[in-house]
Amino acid sequence: NCDDIVNIFDAIAVSNYILGLNPDPFCFENADIINDGIINIADLIATIDIILTGGTTFTCGISTITDIDGNIYTTVLINSQCWMKENLRTTKYCDGHDIEYPGSNNNAWQNNTNGAYAWYDNDINWKDIYGALYNWNAVNNAHKLCPKGWHVPNDSEWEQLVDYLSGLGHPNHPGIQNSIGNALKTCRQVDSPLGGECNTNEHPRWRSHSSMYGFDGYDFSAFPSGGRYQGGSFSILGNNGLWWSSTENLPTEAWSRDMYSSNANLYRTSRPKGFGFAVRCIKDL
Repeated sequence: NCDDIVNIFDAIAVSNYILGLNPDPFCFENADIINDGIINIADLIATIDIILTGGTTFTCGISTITDIDGNIYTTVLINSQCWMKENLRTTKYCDGHDIEYPGSNNNAWQNNTNGAYAWYDNDINWKDIYGALYNWNAVNNAHKLCPKGWHVPNDSEWEQLVDYLSGLGHPNHPGIQNSIGNALKTCRQVDSPLGGECNTNEHPRWRSHSSMYGFDGYDFSAFPSGGRYQGGSFSILGNNGLWWSSTENLPTEAWSRDMYSSNANLYRTSRPKGFGFAVRCIKDL
């Protein structure tokens, strides 16, 4: 009921909405707890659960997750998958072991086989905006990169997301504005046709494009965090969003998912394991 407190009045408001009684005030986005674009009995149950447990039970889309470094991440539920709504930015594996940080030493980055991370352009000021860039050795590490109870999505889990959104009318097609990439991108963009807070020059945001702009239809809020090449150089911040999967393709390559400011696809690409990409963790089932 828009008062920023979850209590019995919210349960009544949700019940009235389901019954078609048009409660006022009513904040739809707050009430849509499971974030599926509709409000039904599942949202009422989740609301009551929050009231009874005092918010101690994890509810995807409302609850947050904290990594070993103390970084806090918001979450989003899309179909049956609970995703981190932000890129991972931990400097430690979930068991407390440090992840190697080669910094500006390009040789150390290129030769790393144990797992490494980087801040874009070796500048920690990008940390909270775009997260860290990890090579695949960090993704596929026995110490585990994501917080306990979470993991780096495998190729099939990425594909599950694609299939679900495709079924809702967002085809994986580069030239259609309503395609999956634009549905997952944050609306923050230089010269966004959507205007308002979506139209911004300030990071985090996508580069300008007149038709392939994000509209964030499912609150995934994908940002273009760029990447680090095997040789150590950085490129494409603000233009490309690149995320690892945990699935190996070749002895030297693994599958990633890529977005670009100039089209609306979510590409499936095999990339060298020495590249540095972002990571979105997904909750264990």
